[in-house]
Amino acid sequence: MDFQVTEEQRMIADTVDEALTELCQSETLREQIEQHNMFDAGRWQALSDLGLPSALLPENAGGVGLDDVAFCAIARAAGAALLPEPLIESAGVALPLLVEMRDSAVDKVSLPQDFDMSVTELTKGMGHAVLVHPLRPFAPHADTACQIIVAEDNVLWVGKPENFTLKAHETIDPLTTLFSVNPHDATRVPLSEEGLAALAKAIDRATLFTAAQLAGIASAAQQLAVTYATERQQFGRSIGANQAIKHLLAEVEVEAAFLAPVIIAAAALLPRQNVLGRGHLANARLRAAWVAGMACQSAVQVHGAMGYAWETDVHLLLKRAMVLSTQWGDDERLFNHAADRTFDAGQMPGPGTLFEAAI
Repeated sequence: MDFQVTEEQRMIADTVDEALTELCQSETLREQIEQHNMFDAGRWQALSDLGLPSALLPENAGGVGLDDVAFCAIARAAGAALLPEPLIESAGVALPLLVEMRDSAVDKVSLPQDFDMSVTELTKGMGHAVLVHPLRPFAPHADTACQIIVAEDNVLWVGKPENFTLKAHETIDPLTTLFSVNPHDATRVPLSEEGLAALAKAIDRATLFTAAQLAGIASAAQQLAVTYATERQQFGRSIGANQAIKHLLAEVEVEAAFLAPVIIAAAALLPRQNVLGRGHLANARLRAAWVAGMACQSAVQVHGAMGYAWETDVHLLLKRAMVLSTQWGDDERLFNHAADRTFDAGQMPGPGTLFEAAI
């Protein structure tokens, strides 16, 4: 497997990075916090103009046609920028699931009458969708969603926010509000075997793109720490000249560098939907949460007392990492997937099969 990104993927990442750097400036995010506004319609329109809400959909479904590996670059950029809007939630998880429901053998009578129109609007970037699942029972942005999907046993409940009872729950992250969602007038859609497979793939994508966002947070925290260590002067020289600071930053840099190919491997193997793919996925998700936590804590330490101050952005990255680490992150489930991969076929895989070729 080639762990290096392609030129096209690098261009996509650079474009999204530049756009989100401009759209998610610290002053703008802090203004949103003061206004208790978690969804900026203007920023969402700018993301729609780039085609990002339908980035993962095939071209014949009105999308851009990116694969999971390329979309990880978008998720990583969204994490690094602390994007408040649910771009990754909608474009990476909920909307592909809705399109598969529309195009599959699901009984069309069981779907809401305006279902096709809603999916078309979402594909054009006119709103967002959210998936609620027992693995992630509290969902962000359910109040502003165009479509809500609630998974329950072998059934999906589909509808608009008014078809559900929503209850807001504040989190440690001032840019994230989670909602508990219970259907009261939503449409019940029984899942066939094909529908269950589509839901399983959506859950795997949610897990993967959460890992990618955490990787982005780790990168952003490291950059803040490096910049501060370079600029902060003490006793006539930058604090980054001290061995203790150098070693702290170097450890984070190494961990972040080793995390990147782990996420790419998980993304490349995700379409297989097998023990091997889910083992890599579990490893990526668990590792990403650990590295993001390490990077944020190190950034706080490098900043010293300033690391705990509201005026710095380190705490925002740390708080987002803490919230994301609870999303699609049932540790027992993930460790079980990793164990299944390790002991598949009753024997330990050797070094030659650790990173099996994706194609």
